[in-house]
Amino acid sequence: MREAAEQGNAEQLRHAAHTLKGSGGNMGARAVQKLSQMLEQIGRNGTVEGASEIVLKLEHEYERARQVFEAERQKV
Repeated sequence: MREAAEQGNAEQLRHAAHTLKGSGGNMGARAVQKLSQMLEQIGRNGTVEGASEIVLKLEHEYERARQVFEAERQKV
């Protein structure tokens, strides 16, 4: 998504965000899902304007979710 935003590729942004939105929802990572949904809508609108800032937030939330999942995996 970062690359799509940097290159101005709205369709690539939309597609990648759509995929991550579904995965985030399936795993209960609601912040990841919400931010991905925002990026998907930006791409659907045919633009990447404002996407870079949301991608940064998404990267942070993704890492936070990854750490939670990793901690849970280690408990098993």
